[in-house]
Amino acid sequence: MSLTPISILDQGKHHLVVYKPSNMVVVAGRGAPRPTLLDVLQERFGKNIKPVHRLDRVTTGCCILATSTYGQQALSDAFRKHLVDKRYWAVIEGVPNWKQINIDARLKRIDTPNNKKSLAHQIIADEGQRALTRVRVLASQNNLTLVEANPETGRMHQIRAHLSHLGFPIVGDAQYGAKTAYYPYAIALHAYKITFPAPEGGRRTVTAEPEPRFAALVKHDFFRQLS
Repeated sequence: MSLTPISILDQGKHHLVVYKPSNMVVVAGRGAPRPTLLDVLQERFGKNIKPVHRLDRVTTGCCILATSTYGQQALSDAFRKHLVDKRYWAVIEGVPNWKQINIDARLKRIDTPNNKKSLAHQIIADEGQRALTRVRVLASQNNLTLVEANPETGRMHQIRAHLSHLGFPIVGDAQYGAKTAYYPYAIALHAYKITFPAPEGGRRTVTAEPEPRFAALVKHDFFRQLS
């Protein structure tokens, strides 16, 4: 198994924040490619590495893992208590007529256990789990719009399903209705910043620049303004 180098963005006594590339899952699952992010990091740092949150295979950016049992408990507790602030950039199809919106729409997971090639997805349903995503427009160009998404809850595919529900799917996300091509096993969704209580005390903020192909979808100078 060929192991891919992974960039370390932040490291503490009980945690790592790494840059997860596209076309890589965090942990093993049905139909998921190997090595996983966990495979790579356990090979490098040992079997104590444990995931505490996940990014989709097609998503890039900041991902936290614990390096001890104490770290896993503390960070998992922080996620449960909504003490972790996650910020994503997404490039969506179209130009919204709003500058800021809160998407409060329940999500119901639909599984396809008898089809190895068909992945689980979310639909909007009254009987689903509550999900809230705060979205604001940052820039528009060529009928594409860069938005910041701040998911208060952490449901599977939450940002993807919510933006699609409004009629603005993420570039490359054919699973949720996008028509614009991007790259194989990638969509224009990037976890650019995460702020969390470090297990050893204090709060940490970690950022990660998007890949050049992501920045190429909108004006490059906009990203320089944000840094």
